[in-house]
Amino acid sequence: MPNKKKTRKKRLPTAQFLDSILENLVDCLLIIDADARIRKVNKATVDLMGYSERELMNKTFGDLLTDPEQFDMVLGLMEGGSLKEFELTFITKFHRKIPMSCSGSAVYDSTGALEAIVCIAKDITERIHTEQALRESEERFRSLFENIPIGVYRTTPGGKVLNANSTLLKMIGYDSSTDLSTLDFEKISMESGYSRDDFRMQMNKQGEARGLEGVWRTRNGKLLYIRENSRVVRDASGNPLYYEGTVEDITERKRIEQMKNEFTSIVSHELRVPLTAIHGSLGWIAENSDALPDRIKKMVLIAARSSDRMVRMINDMLDIDKIESGEMQFHIRPMEIIPLVENTLEANQPYAEQFHVRLELAIPLPAVKARGDADRFVQVLTNLLSNASKFSPPQETVRVSITRENTFVRVAVTDRGPGIPEKYRARMFQKFAQIPGADGRQKGTGLGLSISKAMVEKMDGRIGFISEPGKGATFYFDLPEHA
Repeated sequence: MPNKKKTRKKRLPTAQFLDSILENLVDCLLIIDADARIRKVNKATVDLMGYSERELMNKTFGDLLTDPEQFDMVLGLMEGGSLKEFELTFITKFHRKIPMSCSGSAVYDSTGALEAIVCIAKDITERIHTEQALRESEERFRSLFENIPIGVYRTTPGGKVLNANSTLLKMIGYDSSTDLSTLDFEKISMESGYSRDDFRMQMNKQGEARGLEGVWRTRNGKLLYIRENSRVVRDASGNPLYYEGTVEDITERKRIEQMKNEFTSIVSHELRVPLTAIHGSLGWIAENSDALPDRIKKMVLIAARSSDRMVRMINDMLDIDKIESGEMQFHIRPMEIIPLVENTLEANQPYAEQFHVRLELAIPLPAVKARGDADRFVQVLTNLLSNASKFSPPQETVRVSITRENTFVRVAVTDRGPGIPEKYRARMFQKFAQIPGADGRQKGTGLGLSISKAMVEKMDGRIGFISEPGKGATFYFDLPEHA
């Protein structure tokens, strides 16, 4: 076999090899003699400082610093032969100041005399700016944390308070953050009827608690109505690290709500008796108005309708009051749905005819039962039929359908009205929420849907709607099916 000659890799000369490393070094390199004169620099130094290599060779290291005396300080600190991560400020040919992080190593001759200093310098302008921005951001956050008008906290999963802002401390009667060691949300005194059980259940199940209301007792024993939002912060393995959240003082809001509810209840009860009498009298006159002049007959009919509307409003307000106070009774039992719906449609047809609208039951399911209160069922369906009639165009039909939805029975009321505009959808079931009709006027008291929602939920059901602007709306409520 022919001999193969081994090819040797050509070695770079040592000086050429070192020069190649220096020229490709990203950081600045300067070699300085014992008199502080610059003896060698790399390309990165030339590019950064703006001087030519020849110009730099005619300068001392102190010429490149904003404070030349800093070099003497560096020499004094280099007793051990090297110095790591010290900061100097360089000044370029064009008078730009550049913060630099430097590391220096001393080189000594055989007699122990200082021969040179090798300095590696890195431009840290971006790091300085980042640190400054971070400090400013932290300061803004600290200011926001302390001055925000709601309480902010961080606790262990067990309830021990790790941090809290001054607003929360004052809210619960503590003077300063030095009291934090004594705070434990799991041991906080709560008014009868409230506990941390709901909070723990939501945090364990959902990882957050939103809009949770409670009544705390402050350090001095006063009642504090609060609204709390919190979330779990977890580690990379998904284990809870801590909870962070906010606490809003809603004591004043609750006081105003209570005053308003008491006022509404008193006024409603005081008005109900005389208004019922007026309504009954006007109704009797309207039914027996054949002998009256047409003008008087018209006025009586207007007054009768107005009193009817006021009676409904008073009844709605009283229903809201009963629901919120827990005084409304519910008798939950199995109900035959189809007969209830048919009877409710028949009872409401005269009302719908005022708007020239017809009520119709779609082809129903075979006999189906749901659990609920029959009287409340009729009241909810009546509210939905009333709204659908008012918003339907003349000569249209409002259809009621009965379907099964998993373990629920759904009763749905569909109209061909203008639909629900997007801006009203989020508050459809709030008290006094009203949607203008095609004529731009409000229709109804704005309480019917709020009452319906409360009643359906008391019967362990759910309520909602589906709507497309210009194509009508379908309001439905689901009740648990009775097997």
